[in-house]
Amino acid sequence: MPDPFATLARLTRILEGLDLAARHRWLARQRVPRRPTCDLIDREAFDKIDVFVSRDTPWPKLQTARRRQREPDFGTERLTVYLPSPEDVVLAKPEWYEMGGRASDRQRSAVLGVMPVQGSTLDREYMRQWADAIGVAALLALAQSQAHRADDR
Repeated sequence: MPDPFATLARLTRILEGLDLAARHRWLARQRVPRRPTCDLIDREAFDKIDVFVSRDTPWPKLQTARRRQREPDFGTERLTVYLPSPEDVVLAKPEWYEMGGRASDRQRSAVLGVMPVQGSTLDREYMRQWADAIGVAALLALAQSQAHRADDR
């Protein structure tokens, strides 16, 4: 298996040519082994992208299979990027919330933003199955309840 830290360093060098600042972070969490991440920041628009090198476990492998390919136009540069499915975004946010010691409300807010936009197109059976598998079923149920209440307003 390729070294994820070397992969992240290589990605950083490539993206610096697109005038993106890259800031590395190395996360160490109790439940999750050290995992390389970085922020990519557009120096002009100040847009930020979080990059996580995935673990070698079943759910990240499935996320990779479900990803969506896009080719955004960066002026003279074209870059193929892969984005997670909406269901995987909804599942990842509670996982990150747990990894962060439930300290950041940003993750919960992000889930509440994705769910109403995607609405009935979300594969709820997939989300239920994997929420159980990754240990975030209670958080997902809470988010679904809050999103449903927000829709009723």
